[in-house]
Amino acid sequence: MATTFLAPFRRIAISSPPNVRPAPSGWFAANAAWCIPAAICHNLLRAAGTLTATARYPVARGATLRTHLVNLPARLARPQRRPVLHLPAHWPRAQPWLRLWQAVFAT
Repeated sequence: MATTFLAPFRRIAISSPPNVRPAPSGWFAANAAWCIPAAICHNLLRAAGTLTATARYPVARGATLRTHLVNLPARLARPQRRPVLHLPAHWPRAQPWLRLWQAVFAT
């Protein structure tokens, strides 16, 4: 079930997946404790989508961002005790992911 409304200059869709349950507890404090990490995760995904510098990811849903930017088909190696991430050669989302990586770890 998705509801849409018009915000200034863009359309925003608010939706919930069909398998979303109500808050895990009947106590307000426990529900607030679950809500804070969910909000932090949402904000980090939004920031990651914005840092890719593409037209698609700043307005993408959270599930799309998790699928395209968080779930990586990569292999982690540690030669000389330094972590090295080996991405596939012909991965279609390599450029946006590398722009995100460079934006986060730029010195």
